[in-house]
This record gives sequence, structure tokens and C-alpha cells, in this order.
Amino acid sequence: MARRTVLLLATTAALAVALAPSLPAQAAPAASGGVVAAGLDNPRQLTIGAGGAVYVAEAGRGGDSDFCIPNAESPGTSNCLGLTGAVTKIQRGKQERVLTGLPSIAGPDGGGAQGPADVAVVGNHVSVLFGLGGAPAA
Repeated sequence: MARRTVLLLATTAALAVALAPSLPAQAAPAASGGVVAAGLDNPRQLTIGAGGAVYVAEAGRGGDSDFCIPNAESPGTSNCLGLTGAVTKIQRGKQERVLTGLPSIAGPDGGGAQGPADVAVVGNHVSVLFGLGGAPAA
């Protein structure tokens, strides 16, 4: 009788394996997306904080200050410092800048700004990493 049970189980397993590929697979639900934040100023990295809040580092757009340096990549233009960097918090459909006035440096059009590059949130403490975006030394 034990031999019969083993034979029955082996046959059932073989049929299950053989027929599995022929069973119709259910299609995965289509991915959907949408805008969760608008008006961000050169957004960089984001972090998920407590309660599912999303924090976004914004590099800003530089500024019109007396502190400008020649742009090595675009001769004849300058990159100027401004306090336009920020960190934005998005939670439950509401968007709020929680840190503003952070240093940012960019060309006249604000593109390619360097400033806040990443954000970390631990409890009530927000830490910001500033990046210059240069190529790492080899």
C-alpha cells in the first residue's frame, strides 16, 4: 500500500509540473503614476521619512550675487552663488518647503545647479548633503 501511495504522489507531482506552463497566467496590473509634487527647483535625491513623508533635496538655481566664478565648461559665463536651495516635504498630498535659503551655485539660467544633493531624516533631524557634482578623482 505504501508503494501505491508513493506512485500516486509521484504521478500527481509530475502532472502538476507538466501542466503548469499550460495554465493561463494572470496579467500583472498595469502600473500607474502621477505627479506628487510640482514647482521643485532642480530636484535631486529623495528620502522616505517617518509616516511615509517624502523629502526632496532641491539644488536651487544659484543667484545674482557678487560672488561669481568663471564657468570652466562654458567660457565667457559665470556661476553665481545664491540662497535658493531647499528641502521639500511631501505628505498626504501636501507639499511644504521645510528648509529654505540653502546655498546654491549655478549659471545665469539656473540650470545645472549645485547645492543640496541628498537628504537624510532621522526622527526630527534633517541632514542635507551638498554636492558639487564634479567627476571623482581616479
